[in-house]
Amino acid sequence: SMKTCVDHHSIDPISDGSRGTGSSSFIFPTTGDSITSFLNPNLFQDPETIHNIQLQLRAGKPVIIQNAFQSEYAEAMYQDLLSAEDAFELHEYSHEDDDFSCHHYNIYDLQKYTLLMNATLELFNSTATKEFASELSGRRCGGETWPAASWYKPGSHSLPHSDWADQRTVAYVWHLTKDWKHGWGGHLYWMSETTFPFVPPSFNTLVLFSVNPRTYHMVTSVNSLAGDVRRLTINGWWEDNDWLPSFDDDVAQFAEGYDDWLDYFLEDSARSLELTADQ
Repeated sequence: SMKTCVDHHSIDPISDGSRGTGSSSFIFPTTGDSITSFLNPNLFQDPETIHNIQLQLRAGKPVIIQNAFQSEYAEAMYQDLLSAEDAFELHEYSHEDDDFSCHHYNIYDLQKYTLLMNATLELFNSTATKEFASELSGRRCGGETWPAASWYKPGSHSLPHSDWADQRTVAYVWHLTKDWKHGWGGHLYWMSETTFPFVPPSFNTLVLFSVNPRTYHMVTSVNSLAGDVRRLTINGWWEDNDWLPSFDDDVAQFAEGYDDWLDYFLEDSARSLELTADQ
């Protein structure tokens, strides 16, 4: 049975109950494909599951989906990231006047993307995929997205941050880690007034959340016990396009059925969370 319950202490994952094993054959995504063609049909062709994902995203909660992609795709991407070891470069930030710091390894240079990473970039950027992300989240996802690979080695971490920047609307983190022990760290830690779940590294788990100024989270430090086991993800954000609100614009571009900006926001103050940082 699928668990989609959210309580004050944990966020139960959505799962089809399978171990995710499958054949080794895999056909790369091609231009124009929708992400729905590569997601686990046991989950994403189930209307109840889609409805639960929509409810959680629109309530400002993270959604944790186990066995999210077809197992052949997940295995191919995992092997691809293992083979791309030399392409990862250190990304770190710290400042004496800033509470935030991070230290992790990434492939941000498009010139170093593998063939499968490029195909995945095309897949996440397709019009059909972005329409699906909007359908799930209720957010505008028509801008460009750049899914990037991340590798958290021992010592890697990311202190609390919200991801609320630029035109970001929906964050995605595709976990591709095998044989991880809970005591090694590297957990995604969701921070809210009522829910503080650890999301441990795992294989073929997709985490989604609708980005706003309240979506604080962190990645706990990976410790030396992890050794050579790799905490790997593909992650990024769907974003709005370059549109910025203006009182000269028709509010219907942003919120269908309304003709006055003030009416829209005064009706429900939480609607300000639908705006990106740039907006």
